[in-house]
Amino acid sequence: MTTADAASAAGRRGVLALVAVAALVLLGCVAGVVVAVTGDGTAVANQNVAQAGSFAYVVHRVETTDVIADPEYPEHNITAAGQFVVVKLTATNVSGGRQTFRTAFDTLSDGSTEYQVDDAAWRYVGEAAKDVDPGKSIEAAVVFDVPKGVDPDAIVLRDARFAEGVAVAL
Repeated sequence: MTTADAASAAGRRGVLALVAVAALVLLGCVAGVVVAVTGDGTAVANQNVAQAGSFAYVVHRVETTDVIADPEYPEHNITAAGQFVVVKLTATNVSGGRQTFRTAFDTLSDGSTEYQVDDAAWRYVGEAAKDVDPGKSIEAAVVFDVPKGVDPDAIVLRDARFAEGVAVAL
């Protein structure tokens, strides 16, 4: 082997080592942000975005209140049996076709109990179902009526009634 051949081989090894390190760093970053994968591998959550089926979700904030009123008609309101927990989020259609976003499939958990969406309250905060084109997003509020003092720790977001969904810490 000539000196030129040895230098060329060393250069290739250096490039391969650099590529291998870059791949490991990239995989480490991806592995570092993934916190949940459903049994079928379709739902994942990371630091800011959770995906379940056709939708990617970003939870912005959680509010509690005793009364929810229609902003246009404040005299039209509903009072919680306990307290309302309102989860404000953005849902983005990540599929290739139009999908219907529904809040009815989501649940709220305090670690020991799962709470269903309040069917009466959604009328005061927006639509319970909305068609979303591919790549488009909507702002939504998901409302739960829970006993006073409940401290929710996660919302489980689903794109279909019987989907496993993805849990997002609150």
